[in-house]
Amino acid sequence: MMLARRATTTRWVKARAALSVRVAIAVGSVVFLLLAGTGLASAVWLVTAPTSGTVSAATVSFTAVGSGSLAGEYKFAGAAPGGAKVRSVVLTNTGQSPLIYSLAVANTGSATLPANVSLTLWPMSGSCTTTPGSGSTAGTLAAPPAMPTAVASAAVGASAVTLCMMTRLTTTVALAQGQSVTATPTFTGTVGASTWKTSVSDVAFTQTVYRVANVTGATCTTTPPALVNGYATLNWTTVAGVTYKVVDAGNGGAINPSTPPQRLDAVQLSGSAAGTTTTVTIFAMESTYGTTSTGVPLQMTSQLGVAGLLLASVTCVP
Repeated sequence: MMLARRATTTRWVKARAALSVRVAIAVGSVVFLLLAGTGLASAVWLVTAPTSGTVSAATVSFTAVGSGSLAGEYKFAGAAPGGAKVRSVVLTNTGQSPLIYSLAVANTGSATLPANVSLTLWPMSGSCTTTPGSGSTAGTLAAPPAMPTAVASAAVGASAVTLCMMTRLTTTVALAQGQSVTATPTFTGTVGASTWKTSVSDVAFTQTVYRVANVTGATCTTTPPALVNGYATLNWTTVAGVTYKVVDAGNGGAINPSTPPQRLDAVQLSGSAAGTTTTVTIFAMESTYGTTSTGVPLQMTSQLGVAGLLLASVTCVP
């Protein structure tokens, strides 16, 4: 009888040891699932403890559904900030774990504009307007703010929370004219202080800063030397409320303001004595927002004649 009891005990010990080995092998195994680009993020972890054989599970899942748009153009007169744009995002914890929310923004395009666009967050109360509500946090697209305390976390089964997001240009249109940035906000839900987390990206948006358009229909016409000298004539289509200037890239000389048809003589251009080619640029300007176009360049060759003017010429380069 004693021999039989010991055998039974031995088999039980071996079976338990085998189970411990199998359990130990399973330690740290992780299953991860991420659904991106759908407004839904989910992750599942399974961790097996080696000594007791117990299993803990955590499902991290939340949705982010937005309305309104942060995309558009900044075009306002006077001092900054201005051009407020507002969007609301509903965050819902659909998983089995309490979450701590955070926000990051990825930017492409202008290297300087993100730092000049403010980003303000606050929990919605009624509706999201251009006036931030209580408990707001502020940063920029380059350095996003922390989530407001009221919407920074969500318990399991908690009601959905609505986050208001507002952007504004914090410099003048004149200083940031022509810049553009495409921003992609990404919300992340983290389980406490652990590394268990999952993320979902909100809709990417593009913001631009107004700049007056370049002239259209720009032409250069050559008038050959006759009795005195030849010259070039510049023409372009004018627009109401816009003024123009013509600048010689070679010497920085400018005809400002300039109105078509604009005549250019050899003595007005750089490099005339050597007969070199120079670039003349037509710029459009407006005073409401203080912007200047990037300019339309035209090339021409000039040559001073006898006594400076006699038989001098300016030839448009096709």
